Amino acid sequence: MKKEIVLFAAAALTVGMAASCKKSERIAPKDEDVLPGVFSVSDTKKVQFSKGNLICDISGNVPVWAFGEHQYDCAENGAASASRISLFTWGYGPKSVEPYTGFYGNSFKDWGAAYCELNGIADGTWRTLTMDEWMYLFSFGNFHNDKRDKLFELGVTVRGVENCAILYPDGYDGVRVSRNNRKTLYNDNAAWKSAQEAGAVCLPAAGYRNESVVSEAGDGGHYWSSDAGGNDDAYRLLFVSDGGVQPDYFGVGNRGVGRSVRLVTEAK
Repeated sequence: MKKEIVLFAAAALTVGMAASCKKSERIAPKDEDVLPGVFSVSDTKKVQFSKGNLICDISGNVPVWAFGEHQYDCAENGAASASRISLFTWGYGPKSVEPYTGFYGNSFKDWGAAYCELNGIADGTWRTLTMDEWMYLFSFGNFHNDKRDKLFELGVTVRGVENCAILYPDGYDGVRVSRNNRKTLYNDNAAWKSAQEAGAVCLPAAGYRNESVVSEAGDGGHYWSSDAGGNDDAYRLLFVSDGGVQPDYFGVGNRGVGRSVRLVTEAK
């Protein structure tokens, strides 16, 4: 893996900001980009998720950042792409949006900051969860809590996309997905529409990318946190379809490996 020592080159900032606007002109996030569910990520903090995983179109001269049209969308779909990325190396920088890149930063620049800058959204609106917040969401270990206890499902098929993780919002008492040999399904469009309207979040198991090779697509979900875990590592969430949440789901991974990013905003 290659380390990108200078995370933001001046020239790259100039190009990116040309597609943006002055900070005083930036706006709040669009309502359609924010899912309705409210999720506790600590005893005092609540967030809402973006409508889909982060995707960057790199086919033009300036990267175009957007959220997936559907919660279960990813750019690679099992194969690395030269024009669109949704499996990112850790921390945004100019080289982190090159095709098949393995470059990463020596310090963290949040993808949420890049999205805001290049889409005219107010600073600090979107951000990446910390590892502690991921653990709180899943009510795991020292972060076990009554607010989030048992409000998730693993191994869920959503509209034909297998092994997604489903997060239910705080206080959810609606219908859960039906079980069939420990697999769960939201294949009916009306059922998934109803779940989304009730605040459910889908995290697709998009796998991970090692430069031009994508592995575990449809089997494992690999999601970055904002926390460094050593010189070449950072903390990430990992989930698979079998069994419950395990201790190694909340560990470190090499920064040069491409993983999914799902942004959050502070709850309204």
